[in-house]
Amino acid sequence: MSDTRGNPCPDKAFTAISGVWGTSVPGCNVIGTTPSAKVHYKWYRHAGTRGSTACVQGLGYDSRHRAVWTAAGCGTGQTKTVPWGTVAATKRIKGLGIGGWAGLQWS
Repeated sequence: MSDTRGNPCPDKAFTAISGVWGTSVPGCNVIGTTPSAKVHYKWYRHAGTRGSTACVQGLGYDSRHRAVWTAAGCGTGQTKTVPWGTVAATKRIKGLGIGGWAGLQWS
């Protein structure tokens, strides 16, 4: 299934709650084909408490195929590349609302 931009992996919705790190539902599946493979996380705030922002972490993998959470930025949106390697897994984010709750879209 594609979104209106032709993206085979449409954005997912996520709510970041103030004071609590939450983990998203699974995103798209990724198969890393080289040890240097990386994945991109793109997120932005689209709703929430007036003036709220979020801090986000993206799931990646180290050279021993262990899951690691990498900072993907704080604010109202960013794009971050994280290490993935030769892992077949599903993308996920963690988020924390700052100054209230923040509705996020991510891919």
